[in-house]
Amino acid sequence: MASHVRAVPIPNPDESLVTHGSAGSFEEFFDAERARLFGALSVMIGNRHEAEEIMQDAFLRLWERWERVSAMDEPVGSSTARR
Repeated sequence: MASHVRAVPIPNPDESLVTHGSAGSFEEFFDAERARLFGALSVMIGNRHEAEEIMQDAFLRLWERWERVSAMDEPVGSSTARR
């Protein structure tokens, strides 16, 4: 069974990122949360490749909505929002 993995687009570091609230930039958020989310997903799903795909989808959706998400008091909760 082949798994198709999509990369999470990371904004160009030369572009200024939207920062609101206490979340900072998407890149800072991603760096701070990716290991914890990947670890939790790996344990729950039992398949590292599927966990990575789900994580990438979640971060892609957060990145697409970063202006709104970063203004939240707890943007980490957004990474567990409905899929």
